[in-house]
Amino acid sequence: MEADIDRLGVARKPYFSAKIVDHGVTTEGEVACALGRRVPGEIPECDDGVFAGWRWDGERLVASNDRYGLYPLFYSNCGGEVRVSPSIAEVLRGNVSRRLDYDALSVFFGLGMFIGDATPFAEIRLLPPGSILEWCRGRATIREAGFRRTGPMRAGAIGRTEAMETYAHLFGKAVSKRRPDGGSFCVPLSGGRDSRHILFELMRQGIKPDFCPTVTYRPPATNEDARIAALMTSEFGIPHVLIDEPPSFHRAVVKDVHLTNYCGSGHAWILPVAAYLTGRVTTVYDGIAGDILSNGLLLSERKLSLFEGNQLEELALLLLAEANRSSVTQKVLSRDFLKRMDKGAAVASLVKELEKHVSAPNPVASFYFWNRTRRGIGLIPFSILSEIPVVHCPYLDHEVFDFLMSLDGAMFLGGSFHDETIHHAYPEFAHFPYEIAGDRPGLSREGQRYYQKAILEFMRYLVRRGGRPSALVRRGYVLPRALFGLLMKRTELPWYMTQAIYATELGDAC
Repeated sequence: MEADIDRLGVARKPYFSAKIVDHGVTTEGEVACALGRRVPGEIPECDDGVFAGWRWDGERLVASNDRYGLYPLFYSNCGGEVRVSPSIAEVLRGNVSRRLDYDALSVFFGLGMFIGDATPFAEIRLLPPGSILEWCRGRATIREAGFRRTGPMRAGAIGRTEAMETYAHLFGKAVSKRRPDGGSFCVPLSGGRDSRHILFELMRQGIKPDFCPTVTYRPPATNEDARIAALMTSEFGIPHVLIDEPPSFHRAVVKDVHLTNYCGSGHAWILPVAAYLTGRVTTVYDGIAGDILSNGLLLSERKLSLFEGNQLEELALLLLAEANRSSVTQKVLSRDFLKRMDKGAAVASLVKELEKHVSAPNPVASFYFWNRTRRGIGLIPFSILSEIPVVHCPYLDHEVFDFLMSLDGAMFLGGSFHDETIHHAYPEFAHFPYEIAGDRPGLSREGQRYYQKAILEFMRYLVRRGGRPSALVRRGYVLPRALFGLLMKRTELPWYMTQAIYATELGDAC
């Protein structure tokens, strides 16, 4: 299918549609599509990797995905038509209502992510993990494996050192199974744990990246990522490519909304990386899930205790309070829109989702992986970087995942397990530092111009809508606020911009 580039430079994605007409079926789009990357598994017919796709045989549509359901595959089955695509925009072109799912949106605006298989649209869903969707003559069925649970290890069966050694060994196997197939490849590198673990293991196996890109930011960001990544690439003799943040932050935020299918926001920073890598490399190594699975990100004794006591409503309220998005939502979204969303519905939806993870050895990691990682962070490698032919994700290796998810949550309290594993496995690289917290530098003149430009473009975006202001945004609050920031020469990006742009673009789509 020829790429159809829209006003934002977002290429159209593949889709398939089958519709009952009179006594037959008409079809549109690609009759077969394979997305993502399969990695041959050790068990026959149980491939590793992240993938999805569909096949039409003339009578029956079969769509399926891998055990994680991380590669987005959206579907609708309305008015005698089934439609599947990795793009919500393509599903919306079919015979489907654009009615919003206000319960799902109440969670999104409260937590910053969708949960389960919800989308902003009531009649469009994400294919659940490990599922097979079949459609024949108007009848659709889904065989759903659901998210994978792993049984807890026996108490005292494995100590911390043994756990680290097992993790390091399995991670090495995971990287070995994901060697580049030829062509140029890179490891986007930060100053943190996940990407350095991948780089260290690649180097141990004699697999040297062609280069390592790192995003740089204007002050007052400290750019510790660039400093530390430069130390590693210099010692390894790997070219280090610094990629500036988007030239237009406003335009990047708008594009991000569409690239992530109205299912996320906050990924605008990665767009220049995607643009730089597309057409330049055939393989990228991504560190998705390393933080949740092995470094205790967002883990706390309080959350573990609430899970253990089955106090899920209190836990849901804690998660919403931690996200701390309600004050922005109340000011940015229109009163009519807010009335349709109910905090009680958000809490109820969260409780229902939390119930699925109570029996996991580490229920906190389980909840965040199947929601934050799958529905939020996964949008980077499998939506924004989807034009890269191969994106390898070694932390999602089946053996690595199953092992880490089998460990008791207490193993990861304190957030040092991943650090200790890396130092234990690669003592020769232990001298590389992590980020040093300290005073942030003052704003440069260039940085001030960047932020002022973002505010000005945002104001034009709202004003040029003329007689069609968004029904979802309180323009009467947001526009004066932006004007005030412009006149006062504010030195940071407006906190309300991302949410206002998301709601405006969503309003245009519904």
